[in-house]
Amino acid sequence: MSAEFINYLEELVGDQHLQHFYLVNHVLSLNSRNITPSKVLTIGNEEHWILVFCAEGQFHIYGNNWVDSQLLKFLDSVDFSEISDGYFFSGNRYLIEYLMINNESVGIITFKNREFYETKKNLSSRESEDLNIGFCTMEDLNEVTEMNCSFFEEEYNGENNKDFDEIKVDMISHILDKKYFVAKADNELVGFCSIMDTVFGNSMIGTIYIKPKYRSKGYGQTLLQNTTHFVLTENPKCWLMTDEANISSNNMVLKIGYKRIFQYTSGNIKKL
Repeated sequence: MSAEFINYLEELVGDQHLQHFYLVNHVLSLNSRNITPSKVLTIGNEEHWILVFCAEGQFHIYGNNWVDSQLLKFLDSVDFSEISDGYFFSGNRYLIEYLMINNESVGIITFKNREFYETKKNLSSRESEDLNIGFCTMEDLNEVTEMNCSFFEEEYNGENNKDFDEIKVDMISHILDKKYFVAKADNELVGFCSIMDTVFGNSMIGTIYIKPKYRSKGYGQTLLQNTTHFVLTENPKCWLMTDEANISSNNMVLKIGYKRIFQYTSGNIKKL
């Protein structure tokens, strides 16, 4: 992949880093492995654009400030006869839904609709009389690993389960790097919140998980607010992603002070 394209992509993305998180990560991964994309289509310029990027069975669709004429050109430019059944789509939810609605030959089986959030507020930490929050330690390793497995099983309805031993290996480095906060009530672990590094040099919230029996007690909000406060001491902003279907989580992040900045979707093509 040419350095010229990567520089051009940086110009398109600008400071909208989180919005293009998955696209940029895939492009950089391809570049590191010297893999050429099968299709790249750009409609417009740096101010008004739609981008189609295709590689390794993934079809990314993104855009910014596009106009109606570009939408029409976009429709004419995507030939579904070239795309195999089951091909993975991801990107701007509006553009993908627009493309599917206006093509009678295909549909999309949605995998995840996600909401992307950002906050720049210097959130204060939140005190709780019955909750202690601090960095995860090696004493918590096995239990937090098990909670991570529970998160994946719950988040993806059993379709993306993770192996305990594999997660445990990763957890060791995360704990040593202080990437996990845990919440405890009466010395019992009730939940965790992780921090992720990104290629953009800005950290973000990874996963937040509260054991089912401890939910609806405000523990998740307290844990997230304290973790966000920590991230903002070292970064100008903090990002996170939620599942659109998880109404309580979306309400919680808005209550803390996050603002929604992007709607993302992903799924698989189904020929009709």
